[in-house]
This record gives sequence, C-alpha cells and structure tokens, in this order.
Amino acid sequence: MKHITLVDGNRQVAAAMSSALAAGHRVTFFKSRTFRMYAEDERYRELASRLHRVVELESTTDPELVLLAMRQIHDETPIDGILGLLDYAIGPAAYAAEVLGIPFTSRAGIANARNKARCRACLDAAGAPSARYAHVFDEGSALAAADAIGYPVVLKPVSGASSLLAAIVSTPAEFSRAWQEAAEKFLSLPQSIQSVLSAGFLVEEKLLGPMVSVEIGVRDGERSVFMVSSRRRSRTIETEELGISMPASLSPDEWDACVSYASRVLDALGLDFGVFHLELIITAQGPRLVEVNPRLMGGSMPDLYANLTGVNIFETLLSFYLREPFSVPDPRAHGGIASMRIQNGDAGMLMRSPDLTWLDEYRDHIVTLNLDFPRTYPATVMANAILGRFQVRHMATGRADTLASEIAERFGTSLGIRLKH
Repeated sequence: MKHITLVDGNRQVAAAMSSALAAGHRVTFFKSRTFRMYAEDERYRELASRLHRVVELESTTDPELVLLAMRQIHDETPIDGILGLLDYAIGPAAYAAEVLGIPFTSRAGIANARNKARCRACLDAAGAPSARYAHVFDEGSALAAADAIGYPVVLKPVSGASSLLAAIVSTPAEFSRAWQEAAEKFLSLPQSIQSVLSAGFLVEEKLLGPMVSVEIGVRDGERSVFMVSSRRRSRTIETEELGISMPASLSPDEWDACVSYASRVLDALGLDFGVFHLELIITAQGPRLVEVNPRLMGGSMPDLYANLTGVNIFETLLSFYLREPFSVPDPRAHGGIASMRIQNGDAGMLMRSPDLTWLDEYRDHIVTLNLDFPRTYPATVMANAILGRFQVRHMATGRADTLASEIAERFGTSLGIRLKH
C-alpha cells in the first residue's frame, strides 16, 4: 500500500480517487474552501468517505498553506506520490513536493509552463519556433501590442487555464470590448483565483491551422506518447471547444512532427518528469504551441481514451508517479473515437419533443449518449445551452469524426434549432 496525495482536482478527481482506492492505496485529498472545479455529488461523497483523509485549506493556490498541510501529513504517514490535476493548484503542489523531497514534476518547469509569457521566452531562448507575443498589464499597452503583432490576435491571462478570460479579436474595437469583459469577469472570480490570474495578459498572434493536443510522459529520459488528438473548435467562437477525436487523423509525418515539437517544448521548459498535455496548431510552417499544461489531459479525454484503448489512464498515472512499471498501448491501433457536445447556438424555442428514432442507424457506433432535453414542450432554450454529449467509435479513424458531425447535424434538425458549430 502506497500513500497518494491529490492536491485539489478537476471534474476527473473522482476517477483519480477511485483508481487509487481500487489499487489499494491510502489517499489524502487536499481541497479548497474558496472554490471547487468538480462536483461534490453522490459519487464524490462516497469516495471521499473512503479516503485516508480529506484536508480542507482556505485555498490550494497558496504554496505555503499547501506546504504546511502536506508536511503535517507527510510527517504522520510518509507520502509516496503526488497527483496534480488542477492547473491552479499544481504549482503549490510542486513547491511542497520539492521542499519535502517527494518525487513530482519540477517546480521550475511548472512555473515556466504556467506563466505563458515565460513559456514563450523559454521557447525563444531555445530557438524553438513560437507565436509572436507581448506581455501586457494595461489596455493601452495591450492595444499597442496587438497593432504591432497584427490582427487577429489572441488575448488571454498569462497564468490562465481552460480558456478563462480568453478571446480572439480582429479589430481594435473588438479588442477593447474583450479587455473590458475580461476585467469585469476577473472581478467576479474568487479571490484565490484572482491572485493566480494577476500576472497580466498575453497578446499573441493567432495561429492558423487545425488544433491538436499531444499527451506525453517523460520519466528517466524516456518519453511515452499516450495520444495525439484533434480538437473541434467552434467556428464562431474559436476559444470554445465542441469535440475531440482520438487519434487525430494525421499523416505519419504530421504525427511525428507534432510529437517531436512537443518534446522540444518540454526540453525548453525543463519539464523532465511528469505527464503533460500540450495543445498545438499545425500551421503551414509546422506545429506551433498554444499552451502546455503540466498535468494529465482533462475534461472528457480520460473517458474517451479508456473507451478507445481499454486502458484506465489514471492507473497508468499512478504507476508513472510511483515509478512503477507501466505500458502504453499504440494510440493508432484501435480505430477512432470522437466526442461532441449538442450545444445550442442562439436562444430559441423547442416546439415539440424530438423524434430520435434515427439514432438506431448509429447504434453500432454510439459508445455513450447523455441527453439533457426539456421535459415539457414548448420550451425556451438559452443561448449556448448544452443539451447533451455523445461519443461514437469506428474502426476507421477518420470515420468516427465524420459520424460525430452527422449525428450532431441530425440532432439539430430533430430539435428544430441551430446548434453551435
């Protein structure tokens, strides 16, 4: 039995807890009092009741608080491994691990990754191609930077995550609106999150091309490629993601170029131990970094990976950080799987319960289908409402993505509304 510490979590925290408990490990969970990035639902409560300890801190974004709590736990029951799933808490976790001598991702490497301006500077210093950028703190400097870089540009917090406060803008007027909206949203966030996001903003060139993510682990100089996925973004609001396909439909040369570039990024940032999630744009000049997250892939991706490969990525993650043997399935040997949201575009009215008998045509390919339709009709649907999610699989990699598009379009027709695309 090993002692695992989870320093806060995202929506996959219950899956991580479940896997650690199933492996027979003792688990301590550090949670924040001031914010939650996961649901404390029935499943979470049942798992939490079986943990070694649940420690509530004022905020898991405070390095000294995390260190103090972890030191007390470590002195009582030595910690063998740390898992960090939440971007905002992973830096404090690395700080505590470094002080206490517990194996974890480098604190300096995480700082380089989490600060997007520092990340770009590291890439420049290493001679790795990257987007043009500027680190700004006020609207005037930001507008000047956007003008120098050339529109369209991306505006995002230097230490942000999950596209929070991010926008793609094409004109100075749009930029000013986005800046003001970000400032207003910032003030509505918990103080502990505001403190993380107070390092200014990044203005960078908008990279053109399809987006992919690379899931890669580095341990003892060896690299393990878990997956390269394609990311389906909204054509109207490109910072919004509508779906994911595994594996990405790339040529062998494109795949290798993405993996090679991702490895180069990790080297430039000093990320030499850990499991990492990198988002790239495949431009006409080759892959370019959007951002690197010093943690496991999030959202629905662990579920998608398991449904494609049959491997629970959290079991692999535990073995990885405990320095135990693990295996990685060939990410391109299982066909393809795709997930997609059924998300409304503009606000509208659903006049009748939809006829979904056509779903029988896809029953051999649908892996999961979760619908959240109104119970009575007619019904008003708010703009951007998520009405469901589904996953489809096909032994031909690219066909899964095509099927997902077909199904989403037919949902829109059945509902009689325009879905986000």
